[in-house]
Amino acid sequence: MHLRVRTTLATLAFLASALMPALANAQWGQDCSLTPSSSSIIAGQSTTLTWSATDGWGVADDYGTVFMYDSGYITNYGSTGGFPGSYGGRVSGSVTVSPSVSTTYTFTAHYGVNTIFYSPVTADCATTISVTPAYAQGSYYAQGAYYSPASCSVSLSPNPKSYAGSATLSWSSSSAHYWVYLNNVGYVGSSGSTSVSPTASTDYSCYAYGYGGSDGWHSAVLSVNPPANCTFNGATVTHGSSVTAYQASSVAYGSSCVSETRSCSNGTLSGTYAYSTCSVLPAPPTCAVSVSPTSVVQGNSSTLSWSSTGATSCTGTNFSTGGATSGSTSVSPSSSTTYTASCTGAGGTASCTGTGSGGVGALLTVSCTPATSYSCSGSTVVQTSTSSACAVTTNASYATCNTPTFCSSGSATCLYNAITGSISASPRIVPSGRTTTVTWSTSNAVACTVTGNGDTWTGTSGSHTSSPITQLVRYTIACDDADADTAQDDYSSSVTVVRVPSWLEI
Repeated sequence: MHLRVRTTLATLAFLASALMPALANAQWGQDCSLTPSSSSIIAGQSTTLTWSATDGWGVADDYGTVFMYDSGYITNYGSTGGFPGSYGGRVSGSVTVSPSVSTTYTFTAHYGVNTIFYSPVTADCATTISVTPAYAQGSYYAQGAYYSPASCSVSLSPNPKSYAGSATLSWSSSSAHYWVYLNNVGYVGSSGSTSVSPTASTDYSCYAYGYGGSDGWHSAVLSVNPPANCTFNGATVTHGSSVTAYQASSVAYGSSCVSETRSCSNGTLSGTYAYSTCSVLPAPPTCAVSVSPTSVVQGNSSTLSWSSTGATSCTGTNFSTGGATSGSTSVSPSSSTTYTASCTGAGGTASCTGTGSGGVGALLTVSCTPATSYSCSGSTVVQTSTSSACAVTTNASYATCNTPTFCSSGSATCLYNAITGSISASPRIVPSGRTTTVTWSTSNAVACTVTGNGDTWTGTSGSHTSSPITQLVRYTIACDDADADTAQDDYSSSVTVVRVPSWLEI
């Protein structure tokens, strides 16, 4: 056993002596950095030191040796913490320091190794923070006199402020012979004001310095209210986020939904589109209407039919569908008529095609026998004409009947009251050579003439003795009514007188 231990130690010593020249010639790749956020501060302020180091670098030997960052240390601060080796890349971190005097900080990166032949190594980097003293409160003798410490004050209005609004930052100081400093502003005059608009709470503390030193920092923090959210169709859109909005809730079949992105900024939502969703409507329905036959004589009927696809209901004009999407019915119009229909479905409403004007609806042509008729409206004759196309024309004042005329339905002219009368002879049988008395009377006549046996009498009524009668005689009365002509042809009547034969005694 002792021989084996001695052999192992001898082997290790030999390997170490062989590898040391390689270590001396190795190309180390370690590096580090240490960077301050501010290299010059006033006593009482802080600065951030950011450090980084290479991790996982190696040496130029044949053993695959890799040096790995495993920890770091900053003088005047302490450990930066340990990290497991990552075999490549960089490791980094940051720490905050508040030195009271100017201080140099050195960052030491410690590297372990993955072999027993090499010792761990380090890398160093440094930075210096310059600190301006913040003098304690109390009088200070300078330039042959005692001076009070410099002092300052800051006011912020409004405080807190709205997220998008601004605030007025005002400051003043006393005994600030050298300078006045405001956090997040910088060096300023002894007094003044300015507008500030931060979107997060911000420190505007002040520090003044004069012959008498300074009485220290005076705190002033501007608080900022959180930004307002937005509302879109009842849903909350948080500040800084966005929502997709649509121009319409639905669009016609074959069209595309139009959208925009509406972003919320402190309670104000950009854009104008108002709908949260959008859908494309189904294809619109189709429908057709027809009549068979397409022409009839007035009084006859035709069969009207309609059909549709993609419809849930149909409505007819000049006929009733009963809501059905297809069907037929008998129609018998008095004149030519166009029957139209429209059908509605999920895709909208469509007008039904056919033989009507513009290809819409179905036209049923109705023909008629031309005719003219007359009727009465009081004393006025009304003419009604029907064309072959069954178009009806009415002349409501075709003729006016004045007294003694009157209107009679079916007559195109004004009528007169019919003449009534009588004619008689007394005696009606007379001996030869004797006379008779002819008597007549009329109503509704304007002129009459009685003739017979060579006798002529006039008047609408009368009684006259005839001339001697020697033969069979007929007395005739002829009268005229009040029509436009004067012919006595509107009434006629007669009476016969008989002669008694003469007897000769032999």
